[in-house]
Parts: sequence; C-alpha cells; structure tokens
Amino acid sequence: MTLPRMAYFMHVHWNWIKQRPHFLYEELTKYFHIDLFYIGRVFDKKNLAIQNSRKTYTESSIRQITKIPYSSRYKLLCCIESMLNRNKIMGEYQYIWITSPLILQFVPRRFLDNKMIIYDCMDNFLEFSSIKRNAEKYFKLECELLQYSKFVFASSNTLKNELMRNYGAKLRVEPICINNGIDKSMLRDLRATTNIKEKGHLNLLYIGTISDWFDVDLIYLILNKFEDVNITLVGPLEIPLVNHPRLNMIGPVIHENLQRYADSADAFIMPFLLNDLILSVDPVKIYEYLIFSKPIISIDYEEMHKFKPFVQLYRSHDEALRLIERLKTEQLEDCLSKEDVASFLSNNTWEKRASQINNILIR
Repeated sequence: MTLPRMAYFMHVHWNWIKQRPHFLYEELTKYFHIDLFYIGRVFDKKNLAIQNSRKTYTESSIRQITKIPYSSRYKLLCCIESMLNRNKIMGEYQYIWITSPLILQFVPRRFLDNKMIIYDCMDNFLEFSSIKRNAEKYFKLECELLQYSKFVFASSNTLKNELMRNYGAKLRVEPICINNGIDKSMLRDLRATTNIKEKGHLNLLYIGTISDWFDVDLIYLILNKFEDVNITLVGPLEIPLVNHPRLNMIGPVIHENLQRYADSADAFIMPFLLNDLILSVDPVKIYEYLIFSKPIISIDYEEMHKFKPFVQLYRSHDEALRLIERLKTEQLEDCLSKEDVASFLSNNTWEKRASQINNILIR
C-alpha cells in the first residue's frame, strides 16, 4: 500500500533532548512516508552534545535547515540564510506538519499551497521570554499559521483554551487536545517500588531543560535546609546557577541513558514557576518519571491533576519543604500499585497518540 507523504518541520534540533516532536515523528512513520526537516543553528555547540537515535517504520529522510544567528534582524544575513536553504525545502507532499510558528520564517509560502497543513502546538508560544520581546510580530506569525492550518493539535486542554482565547475567530478550526505520552518501549522497564535509602543522602532528580521557568530559589532552599539531600539536574542548562557541593548538573544525555540516573534517584522533582507558559504544559517528564515507581514531587496546577493518584503536589515553598521532610522519614503516602501505573501509562503512549492523530487526519 502506498502511504501518503508528509513533510515534518520541527523547530528543535534532532539532537536536542527528545521531546514531543521527536516521538510523534517516529510514531507517525507508521502511517506516512515522512521527510523530516529540523532547524539547526550555525555555531550552536549545545546541539552536538548528544546524538539521538531514529526509530522509523517506513522510508524517511532527514534534512537540516540552517539558522544563522540574528538573521531576523539583518537583511544580508537573511539573504545568506535563504541561499543556504534554497534547495533543502522541496518535494511533493500531501501533508505538512509544523511544530512552531517559527517554521514560517524558513518555509516559502508557495510550498504550503494546496497542502493539508497541521499545526502541532506543544507550548504556549507567545509566553516564551524570547518571543515576548517582539510579541506583535510573533502573534501575527502564529495567527498566519493557524489560518493556514486544516488541523490544530494542542498538547493540553489549557493550551487549547489559550489558543481559542487568543485567536478566536481567526482560527479556521477548533484545536484538538492530544496530550503528551511515553515511549511504549519504556513500559518494559517499569520498576518495582524502591524504598528510600536508610543511610546516606537522599537523592532528588530532575530531568529536562533548566530555563527561566525553573524554580531556582526552591532548589537552594531544599539544599540549605536539608544537609542530607543531593539534587541532580539532567538536561540543558539555559540559565546561570550558583555552584553548590550537593547540586549536580549533568547536562543533556541521550534518552536511552536516562535510566542510569533514574535508578540512582530516591525521588523525582518538578520545580517549576507558575506562569502562563507552565500552566499550559502537559509535562512529558511526569509520564517518564512514573516508570521508575518512586515518589514524585511537583508544583500543583490543573494539567497535573490527571497524575494526582501518582504524584505529590505543592502550592508553596513551605509545602514543598514539608513534602521533602516527609519523604526523608518515609511518611509520604504510597502511590498506587505497579499495575495501576502500568495501566495508566499503557493508555498514554506515543503510539496511541499517533494512532489517534492518524484517525483524525484520514477521516
């Protein structure tokens, strides 16, 4: 059977830590012949820190679109960038998948004509600090993408509602919520519950990007209050942090190696600042934390409530510190059984998300 062809444009580098665009691309190759186009910044060494594998099920090529720093500010750089990418964006496709309005800065509009455009909105785009600096420009860019799009997917209900509130009648279609998920292969690694260490330090682990939405103050509060707590951060560091003898900053690692750090943790933490960006996030990391059957401590907001049977939520620094104290003394309530966790995760795999998306696109 001949599968339809899709051009899949993702705004993050393929060798960035694996996120929604990476996983959905892989799973959608079950239903489409996909050519992947990703944005790669010139001179950006952080994208070379890891080398992600690619698991595809059908024919699929991969091409990098070159981003030159400051090309949006200077016409000469913009012209050079266009020349570098002139012959990269080509081919005959029925579907165009776009993960961010930023993609429109690289794709010729004629390339979008008479195609089925899908906008997969994974974050509240307008709330990133880099976007806010030129809010009017990027509002118009996202509005243009929404008007091109025959289908709009949002990673959370809150994000879906934000799109409807921000754009209203400018939307061609009502967004559809497709939550994040977990790689089905990780379900084989579902661990038995591990007790907190009786001796030595308590090890808290965070996996993900450390940026301006990260609650740095809480991290240092925990370290200063509890002399027997270590905190390990695994992921790209985008903000300065003060060195601390019990704060371990690992940097980005390939997805397959996360297990090594998770196995050595006593509990996981998601210390985010509550803002309009975070309120729309359906955190991939929580799905993945659940694999290891260890306590999970997270900031409390509406999108976290579907995880409530399995996580401990806090609304203030004081509540977070009390949870750490109870964690140390093994007084946190037990999460549900391994069977309950397995059932939840098996219903929230990227495989099922891609199947749902395919059924929507072909109906």
